[in-house]
Amino acid sequence: MAADNIKYRFIQNIGDYFPSGYFSEDFIDKVQKASGLNSDDMVSLCAPFVSLRQEYEKYKNYIVNTNPRVKDAIRHTHDFHTRLLKILGYSTDAPYDRFYSVDEEANSVVPVRHILSRNGHTSMLVMEMQPLIKTDDKEPAGLFGQQYNVEIEGQITEQTIRHQQYYAGQWSEVFTLPDEQRISPAVINKAIDALFLLPQERRPHFILMLAGNTIFLLDSEKWNRGAYLEFSLDELFSQASISAFRKYYALFHLLTCKETLASDSETILMDTLVEDSYKNAYEVTKDLKDGVILAVETLANEALYYKQNIVHEGFGRKNEETGEYDETDDNFEAEVKDDCLTIVYRLLFIFYAESRSELEILPTGDDVYKQGYSLEMLRDLEQTRLNSQQSRDGYFFDDSIQNLFRMLSSGYNKADSMTNNKSFRIRPIDSPLFNNNRLHHLGDVRIRNCKWQEIICALSLSKKNSRYGRGRISYANLGVNQLGSVYESLLAFRGFYAEEDYIEVHKAGHPEDGTFLVPYSRMDDFEENEILRNEEERPKILPRGTFVYRLNGRDRQKSASYYTPEVLTRSTVKYTLKSIIDDVAAGKRKATDLLELKILEPAMGAAAFQNEVINQLSEAYLTYQQQQQRERGLRNWRISPDHYRDELQKVKAFIATHNVYGVDLNPTAIELGKLSLWLNVIHKDMETPFFANRLTVGNAVIGAWLKVYNKDEIYGIKGRTRLEQNKWWERAPHKIEFYTNRVKRSVNEVYHFLLPDNNMLGVRSISEQKKANKEATVRMTTILKDWTAPINANDFATLQRISAKIDVLLKDYFTAQLSIDKYTNNRKEIWDGIDHAESESFFKEEERMESYARKQQLFDTRYGHDNAYHKLKLVMDYWCALWFWEYADAYSLPTRTEYWGDIEALLNVDNDKIDNRTRQALERADSNTLFENDVEYNRITEEESQIVLKSQTEILTEAHANVSLFADEEPLRLQIVERLANRYHFFHPMLEFIEVFWLRDGFDIICGNPPWIKLEFNEANIISEKFPEVAIRKVSAPIVRQKINQFMKNELMKSLYFSEQNEQACSTAFLNAFCNYPLLIGQQTNLYKCVLTNCMDLISDENGYIGLLTPESIYDDPKGQPLRQELYKRLRYHFQYQNELRLFAEVHHHTVYGDQLLGPRRSSSPRFASLSNLFHPNTVDACFAHDGHGECGGIKDSSGNWNTAAHKDRIVIFSDKELQVLSDTFEDGTTGNCAKLVSIHSEEVIDVLKKIASYPTHLSNCENIITECLHETGAVDDGIICRNTCYPNMDRYEMIYCGPNFYVCNPYNKEPRIRCVLNSDYDTVNYLNISDSYTSKTNYIPKINIAKYNTLFKGFQIGQDEDGKPRYDNWLNYYKVGFRKMVGSSAERTLICALLPRKSAHIHGVISVAFRNGDYSVDATALYSSLVMDFYMKTIGASNVQGSRMQSFPLGVAEKYKSALYCRTLLLNCLTTYYSELWEECYKPSFKSEVWSIDDDRLKPFDTLTANWQWSIPLRNYFERRQALVEIDVISAMALGLSLKDLEMIYTIQFPVLQQNENDTWYDTKGNIVFTCSKGLTGVGVDRPVWNTIKDMKPGETYIHTIEKSELYRGQQVTYYAPFTKCDRIEDYRHAWAHFENQFK
Repeated sequence: MAADNIKYRFIQNIGDYFPSGYFSEDFIDKVQKASGLNSDDMVSLCAPFVSLRQEYEKYKNYIVNTNPRVKDAIRHTHDFHTRLLKILGYSTDAPYDRFYSVDEEANSVVPVRHILSRNGHTSMLVMEMQPLIKTDDKEPAGLFGQQYNVEIEGQITEQTIRHQQYYAGQWSEVFTLPDEQRISPAVINKAIDALFLLPQERRPHFILMLAGNTIFLLDSEKWNRGAYLEFSLDELFSQASISAFRKYYALFHLLTCKETLASDSETILMDTLVEDSYKNAYEVTKDLKDGVILAVETLANEALYYKQNIVHEGFGRKNEETGEYDETDDNFEAEVKDDCLTIVYRLLFIFYAESRSELEILPTGDDVYKQGYSLEMLRDLEQTRLNSQQSRDGYFFDDSIQNLFRMLSSGYNKADSMTNNKSFRIRPIDSPLFNNNRLHHLGDVRIRNCKWQEIICALSLSKKNSRYGRGRISYANLGVNQLGSVYESLLAFRGFYAEEDYIEVHKAGHPEDGTFLVPYSRMDDFEENEILRNEEERPKILPRGTFVYRLNGRDRQKSASYYTPEVLTRSTVKYTLKSIIDDVAAGKRKATDLLELKILEPAMGAAAFQNEVINQLSEAYLTYQQQQQRERGLRNWRISPDHYRDELQKVKAFIATHNVYGVDLNPTAIELGKLSLWLNVIHKDMETPFFANRLTVGNAVIGAWLKVYNKDEIYGIKGRTRLEQNKWWERAPHKIEFYTNRVKRSVNEVYHFLLPDNNMLGVRSISEQKKANKEATVRMTTILKDWTAPINANDFATLQRISAKIDVLLKDYFTAQLSIDKYTNNRKEIWDGIDHAESESFFKEEERMESYARKQQLFDTRYGHDNAYHKLKLVMDYWCALWFWEYADAYSLPTRTEYWGDIEALLNVDNDKIDNRTRQALERADSNTLFENDVEYNRITEEESQIVLKSQTEILTEAHANVSLFADEEPLRLQIVERLANRYHFFHPMLEFIEVFWLRDGFDIICGNPPWIKLEFNEANIISEKFPEVAIRKVSAPIVRQKINQFMKNELMKSLYFSEQNEQACSTAFLNAFCNYPLLIGQQTNLYKCVLTNCMDLISDENGYIGLLTPESIYDDPKGQPLRQELYKRLRYHFQYQNELRLFAEVHHHTVYGDQLLGPRRSSSPRFASLSNLFHPNTVDACFAHDGHGECGGIKDSSGNWNTAAHKDRIVIFSDKELQVLSDTFEDGTTGNCAKLVSIHSEEVIDVLKKIASYPTHLSNCENIITECLHETGAVDDGIICRNTCYPNMDRYEMIYCGPNFYVCNPYNKEPRIRCVLNSDYDTVNYLNISDSYTSKTNYIPKINIAKYNTLFKGFQIGQDEDGKPRYDNWLNYYKVGFRKMVGSSAERTLICALLPRKSAHIHGVISVAFRNGDYSVDATALYSSLVMDFYMKTIGASNVQGSRMQSFPLGVAEKYKSALYCRTLLLNCLTTYYSELWEECYKPSFKSEVWSIDDDRLKPFDTLTANWQWSIPLRNYFERRQALVEIDVISAMALGLSLKDLEMIYTIQFPVLQQNENDTWYDTKGNIVFTCSKGLTGVGVDRPVWNTIKDMKPGETYIHTIEKSELYRGQQVTYYAPFTKCDRIEDYRHAWAHFENQFK
């Protein structure tokens, strides 16, 4: 199906190759922008096509009017193709020099004109076919009709061949086929199928198929769904002949040329265009998200309308006492929301099924179906006006849609033979999705036509565009993952019926950041720009009774539901599977092993990672199964291209329904995941997938494990008079293993969840609740003391007995689970290359379960009260509940003995079922000796040794779902446990997925993007539910406290507050406990870290691979050594990304995250490949394919764009040696096996770090004081300082520095404006205009008297007083090296420091170091102002300068460097008389002998320097200050042992913004900056429009500029003297290096 775009008639966008929203009116602008070409470039591309048109007309005239032989027509077409290819940049030498083999064994080849390769892999093929020019009123056969040759059965002769329409001899003047080879597949489209199914290294990405007047562009990733581009040269020449459309030639060129499709560079333009189209599709998904919200709200509102106004029935939760119905009941609202989502999921399924006709789910080719039943028909009616009230309020649409739902559920003509019944047929979809009985409240609700029209319209069309109107959403093009992203983003939404009128409010001017609901009555409390408005600019009101579906308040903070971009999902999965698939490719594994791998997504959402794993494993299986069957000599080793896609879907379906596991806290996510998986793997005649326990609801970070403690880890320690505690809660239990037929557990090991923990009862950490519940607190303290009492012999015997009973139930549960799997698994219908015609079926007929309901019935037996699973889960829930027990239930807490008694009663296992080993151990308990090596002792009975599967009848008969475990009502304690379990969704992974651990020792593959949430109790987030102003405004702490007090007066809100507080406190206690997360002790609790460490337990120790996308904070957490030590043993690949290209569209562009790709734990030293500063995953693949040629680029390319180019040197291999370098460089050298992993851009960086690490002296080697001085808020609150923007009196110690006040070697960078709120409210200081006693304005001054103020700042010790106590001088009286504390690695400079004068202080946004000695101050300022140390800081990637890290900074340059280095540093910093003492203290006569490394009149000579400071001494113009910094860089690099190459590499790689600024900063002949693009120099020089008019001024000319953008200098004039020049930092480095190399000999 071609895209309908009449503007570009020469392009047919078949099958939505580009999404319709991307292939729009401005398509040519998008292509031009992506290409980076300007208008002149586009014009130059058009010129060759003007002459080509004449040649085309001659060629076409020959074909149409001379009636040539086919052979001659082919030759002339080939010649024309040659001319076209040359224009498009292709080499036309040696066409058909070799044929492309598709089956070497059968000598089957395809004729290919040109083969283009990249990095050793085929990237593109150029092919030809006969022209598609119409002659004699005959339509030529097209892409799907032409053949290269024909094979005739029986006797073949030249004569019989020539009677055929197609035969190879027709091509004899173009190519000659060798005798031993044959063209097969001969049909062109099947040949393309075969080429696109070749192994990866031989599979072309693109095929350019030339057909005379028509060109086809085919893409391997889109061909299988019928998407490609078709270009008509007739239309092109016709349209482009009009001057307004002349650039269409350039558009055609850009879409088909070699640079676009097979460039030698790293970036392929067509890939960029496709990527841009995906981003455009993301915009469409945002429209679709809004459409889903509207659909849910419309369905819910219509349900209420129908019940109350049409059938006059109650709708809501019925109050049995009053008989009234309440639709605002929370549970009822949740059920209505779920019903609405189910109906929307149905529509999604049908939209998708109708867009994929090849699946034959729905008869989309049947006219009766299309006109009478299909959603597509309703889509066509979506914007039709319903003019009459009857048509608006009628139910025609509802009848059609409900009829379609019923047909999908029950089938249509399913039993009729198609030969007897000409009507269409629909196979029943046996799924709860289409079962109206599964709907809670909407099963019998009817929806009016007008409302269905709104819903279908919302789900079918993008939002109205002012330029182009509304576009149709292509479900086929969006794909399963993008559809999943729409629904995943809605998972945390809540739905409710408004109990009063509401409005929506948001941050002022930023509704896109999210809205909050507030009662309409509060509208006056908000500013106009904080209120969401409709198209008429009136407040958008949600009336009382309206169903509202929103993400609100605290839910927004807790959801963290950011959909993972598909390119990241694909890359993460690829490198997770890489080792496994490499083994299969090398023959170390069988391809069939891929069908056994167990796959887990630990926070599944819309199942994006599961689907990607399925897709990649399925492709790999078919590829290598064919290869391995061929190597074994099997006759049927190859799949026909015609059947490949269907066979692929069957493999995907098998993996999805047998091997995929997932867990998510949100029940809706599980249902969404099931639908997403189904849509991804669906194929013709596929039975509805049944996922059983494999996809389940649960909190992936809170639960118990099948882990145990050894006796010596818990048994009481013998003291003098009594047993003492053996603190088991300070140890980590270890996982049990399984024999084939029983649990592998020693009798001296007991389950960890039988032992309470000292950190339980997390509510005790909430001080306000503790004070309010004093008696309950005492009770909890008493109970906790009992729980942690020493374990004696009787206690341990109890634990042994209970553990043995647990083993009995585990085996029983495992047996039942295997039996249920046997009867509920989907059929195994996959291709394996073996003929099974005479063999027994893969899946016995009696094991096939036709009914989904029957499968569900069997599976639900696990929830019966007497079922082993249910008992075990309740026991493990009990242990978890003790962490979350609340004060209100304190008196129901069990003692330890009661706890064990409850558990044993729950298990309800007779002692005689305990295994022999435990019974004998209990009998021998008095002797306290265990004889585990005794043969008789270890013997188990025959009954114990067998796993006997159960029949369906046995499974169903044994289920006692309604039988209580207790004779009477369940004890209150267990009711509390069940309540807490239902609330917190405790999840016990080894129990839930027992078959994976019993049979495979864990999962083989774990992939996902876990939530990036740090657990913290945020009062503002909670009260924003009622008072959103605290979330949308900057509100002071007192106001927040005031709002909290109001909030707590409402009992419902108070309950919400305490509930949230309890959840956070108890969850934190659980996650911080050593027994649960031993690798995370002391770290900030973040859920992704918990998931990561859990994955190490979930994965198979021997064969498992993990791929998680997470933040990078695991690598710089100061307490993260235990985690990193374990992580490095497992890490295989580490890819660090920066979000500058907004792959995560909803995440800040500076966010750094990474792929953590782990394998089996290494027993030797770590070894992993790391790539840093990535912006797109394509760079990863390209780096591994790169051959090492060329230079390794930096973070940005030469054009100032984020660099996605690849280079082999970007791959840094880390072993223990490299980790030790990091430890030596950035830490104290003792953390080699767990060093912080910093951002290393290339291999060369490691060498530089080694040199810095080897520097002999550091800051810590000399006496210093590091301080943050005054806390900006605290010092104001304490009355020490006050806000007052003014010029300070230095003698009164009034100067208090803020970060913007200074810059690199510049203590007077900017001064604040009178009204200074933001960092932008500062003006740059002109050093030529300041007086010798100038001081910058300060924002704060001391509020207390000077004497008291001085006592706050302790300096260095200067002796002792008469009592022998140390005496200190005043820190204020020292020069300080001040650093901006907060660093921005993406800014021009990261480590920003300057010398701050005496008698000054600073707020905590600055951190400083003071020395007794002035030389040390200058030495430190010089080194730390250099690009080398800035690079050091950028490499760390920290967000703040920390005192502990500063201590490891190098300090103390060799004597030979001091004069040159100190002189330039002092000249930059000593700008006023307040530095005169420092200048005079550090002055050396050798300063006068210094020489600049370049000759330039703008540089002040050194020989005029004097020992006494004068105004004329410092460097004041911009040019000379820059040159001094350049030379400091060079001298510092030399002093630290670096080379010139190292310095150039540092600058090129890590300083893209500085490079950009250097390339566009222009100086006049006086050294003034005339123009700069630097954002840090706003107000300096002229603006760009003015610059564009004066930049070419001749020598001697001047320009007078009036300053407007500076409050400090507004109205003053500056004269600029031409000519204007810019600097080249690399060249300046080289000059300086040569100069100082000679000087320092």
